[in-house]
Amino acid sequence: MKIKEFNIKNYFLVVVLCLYYLAEALNKLFIFYYNFNSPIVKVIKVIVALFALFAIVKNGTTSKQRLYFIALIPLFFSIGQVNLDPSFNQVVTINFFRYLFPIVLFLYANEFRTGVQFRGFLFKTYEKIIFFNSVLIICGLVFGIHYFKTYPGVRFGYSGLLVTSATSTYFYAVTIVYYLFRYKRALFNSIYRIIVFVSILFVGTKSLYLFFALISIIYALLYAPKRFKILFFSFSLMTLLFFYYFFIELKDFSDIDFLGSISSSRTLILKELMLPFINENWGIQNYLFGGINNIASRPQMGLFDMFYFLGIIGTIFYLWIFKTSYFVFNVTRTQITCFIIIGLIIFVSGNFFLNTSIVIYLLILREFLWSTPDDNISKTIG
Repeated sequence: MKIKEFNIKNYFLVVVLCLYYLAEALNKLFIFYYNFNSPIVKVIKVIVALFALFAIVKNGTTSKQRLYFIALIPLFFSIGQVNLDPSFNQVVTINFFRYLFPIVLFLYANEFRTGVQFRGFLFKTYEKIIFFNSVLIICGLVFGIHYFKTYPGVRFGYSGLLVTSATSTYFYAVTIVYYLFRYKRALFNSIYRIIVFVSILFVGTKSLYLFFALISIIYALLYAPKRFKILFFSFSLMTLLFFYYFFIELKDFSDIDFLGSISSSRTLILKELMLPFINENWGIQNYLFGGINNIASRPQMGLFDMFYFLGIIGTIFYLWIFKTSYFVFNVTRTQITCFIIIGLIIFVSGNFFLNTSIVIYLLILREFLWSTPDDNISKTIG
């Protein structure tokens, strides 16, 4: 019996969503209290990736053919590494292979899509996890629970059980887009969603505040009732002013440029570590295919990191594979605008392509956007 005939395809995203969220919580516990990453998390994610890869190889059709394209990405990376000294640094190589994870899961989800009758359950589970994490954020703020903080130390921010600031940013960015297109004019008709939006204000990442403000403009233009349009435009303006004043003008970022302040000084790493390394060690093949032997020298800015790993040709090829593997549905102009805004956040934030948890949230968002009206999944949840 082929794997397509098993119900596991209908529960795959739900199971992985829950596993990853629990893995995030476990890893955060180890990081915050024991100062190291739990190996269990890595084992879970490797098992999921291998399962998806095996399923594609064994029973895939169109997706199996695309695996040959994916094989070119490690080839590009290897070409860029061979003339470095030292070459093929272990940590760098492990981080590189994380780039392949999103594409493998995209291909699996394309090939073994969740059945129509199971999608409502998937979305309901996703929304309950969103709400649960948002309640933890508010509890963390009210009761000062260290474990729920976004950052160790005194910096403000609460992220519930999400382990890193980047994960928190992308988790809630995807949540905002999902809510926007699922509920549209009914976006604020539920106390559950209102609690989620309130919690977002306490996450404490600059990129998320910026994203929230920009998406609020889209909501005000397209979906907000006429009597509330001015209110939402005002909220967007206030959020942007808050973002500018507290994260641009004040203390820590007062002596660096605008982009550096938005990116939490990541541009300093770009200027002081990455660019000097490129100038001193890269040849023509590296500009084409990348080359890095010290993971600490990457600025953790999505496209700059990718260029560091894969060069010009490798980056263009990877983005093409990523785009064509994810966007297998007709995208509206408004959806394109939201994805472009996510792209802007990726530009100044780190680890979008390397964060294996974000893949699941993206797939759930896509599953909703890909669904047709006759899928009977439009009923409001919560």
